[in-house]
Amino acid sequence: KRKIYCPIKLKTLRLIVEYVSHHEGKGPQPISHPLKTSSMKDIVTDKWDARWIDDIGDHRMDLYLLGKAAEIMGIESLADLVCAKIASLIKGCRNDDIRRILDARIEDGNILMKKKP
Repeated sequence: KRKIYCPIKLKTLRLIVEYVSHHEGKGPQPISHPLKTSSMKDIVTDKWDARWIDDIGDHRMDLYLLGKAAEIMGIESLADLVCAKIASLIKGCRNDDIRRILDARIEDGNILMKKKP
């Protein structure tokens, strides 16, 4: 057997399969910019997408890894959905609140967890 390196975690791959299976090869309606609200159910036309990304958004690192994987795999609609979710989380927030909400920082394209005191 030959091993193949995959930079994407299995949990993230499962989320991608779930998303792609739901859409059955058809891209969802494009997300309009700028966001007019912070509610995903009002941002996207597919209510399944709204519920699905809201659930993932409760786990920030899963959300960031999903976005990175979508970019790597060229799944533009999923990358846009993740970006919209992140934007919805920080919409209208002050800088201090944004740091708290995101609970991670991105440097040079690498995701680094915020160190706990």
